[in-house]
Amino acid sequence: MDFYRLRIAWDSLKEYSAAVIAAGLLFAGIKQFLGALDYVLPDFVIGFINFIIRTGFRDRLPLRYYGGIPWQFHALVITEATISIVLGMFVGLWANARARRRVSA
Repeated sequence: MDFYRLRIAWDSLKEYSAAVIAAGLLFAGIKQFLGALDYVLPDFVIGFINFIIRTGFRDRLPLRYYGGIPWQFHALVITEATISIVLGMFVGLWANARARRRVSA
């Protein structure tokens, strides 16, 4: 009886593991990509507000801007996220093709 359950569990693991890995890679890549934009977007918003203050209200002081992390760091993080997303898509496509092959065979 235990061998039968183990066999079913092993078959399910082989069938769904690629799809789970693909979903995990896609989730991690999207989360990392949005996390990197979380630090970039406020810098642009502050710069845009300062531009409005400088052009429209010359008697007011602009908002303080201490500078952000260098753009190379953001590019590196976004590149890693893109690699994770693309790898997740390829693993998902491979899992889909494998599932279709099993159904047709």
